[in-house]
Amino acid sequence: MIESKPSRPSRVTKRELREIRHKIRLQNELAIGRRRLFKTVALLTGSAIGTAVFGAGVWHIITRPSPDPRPSPKNKIPENPPTAAEVAEQHRDKEGILARVIFEADSGIDLLERQLTSRLATTDPLLRTALAEPLEVYRINKSNPDRNVYTLLLADLAERGEAAIRSPKAFAIPDLNFFYMGLLSGNVEVIGSFSPPSRTLLLRENLNGQNLYGALTVYHESDHARQDAVIRSKLTTPEISQRYNDFFNRNTGVSNILIELEYQSYARHIEALNLLSDQRLKTDVLGAKQVDVEWYRQRLNARLDQLAAIDDFIQVSRVYYISGSSVNAYAVGFQRYIDRAYSEKRLYRLTDIDTFQVRPLP
Repeated sequence: MIESKPSRPSRVTKRELREIRHKIRLQNELAIGRRRLFKTVALLTGSAIGTAVFGAGVWHIITRPSPDPRPSPKNKIPENPPTAAEVAEQHRDKEGILARVIFEADSGIDLLERQLTSRLATTDPLLRTALAEPLEVYRINKSNPDRNVYTLLLADLAERGEAAIRSPKAFAIPDLNFFYMGLLSGNVEVIGSFSPPSRTLLLRENLNGQNLYGALTVYHESDHARQDAVIRSKLTTPEISQRYNDFFNRNTGVSNILIELEYQSYARHIEALNLLSDQRLKTDVLGAKQVDVEWYRQRLNARLDQLAAIDDFIQVSRVYYISGSSVNAYAVGFQRYIDRAYSEKRLYRLTDIDTFQVRPLP
């Protein structure tokens, strides 16, 4: 449990921070074979940005890697496709693991809500409403009987057998208050994601309910679930809904992004962290030449290997506050910083929500 006002830890020097990052880098190289480089974003601060990538139908929160240039094997047809029994066994294993992850996610959001509640009471109503919305979205979904997507997939297998492997039909939640939850696999540096076509929030297996850095990730992805529900509620026909799904599912090798949604979720994420730090984040990035990143890691009860990602997020916060952005007003400097982070993606703005018309950024 994290105290509301923890004592200030000793300051980490630049040299010590570099040594910690070097150790983390070596550990990651041993774990995944090699460290993938992240393209530096050099607008306003010239610092690296920890980004969220809304691509291939999935919105990821990641720390540093760029896309793996090797072709993805996901579209290859296996020589010996698994049987329904084998797939069911895999789903049962994941069902049990996800049940534990959901428990940790629930614990993390509960902790985050307790930490934010008293602080939200003293903020202006606009900020209070904005920061409470992702918490409310997650809280409502706790009553969703189909939260564990593997339970639903198992039921589909039991009903339709191997046909359910070829064309799963489980992803069709009629109630937009609800969304699925699943396990995140693949890139070890992606810690959370939300897939609009399947309305599924995906989380890493090592999520810890006492780690507020992880809880903020769940908070961020819950905000994307809220955004998705708002857009879907405005779509007027099944054809337009399909157009929305297809927007994220285009198999072109380049992800499509509704960039305005990123501005919004990052703004809420930053303001939530500022409240958790009792306004220290804003003060630090506006005034301090060197921010004590270790203080934030301890404040969030985050793991040591998350220190560099927290540092990246602080740099995003620096741009946000220096540019004069607020929770519902995103300054041009902040928008351009986020845009540059997605320079290798296709960026769009939503121009007509009822017919889902989008306009590419120049």
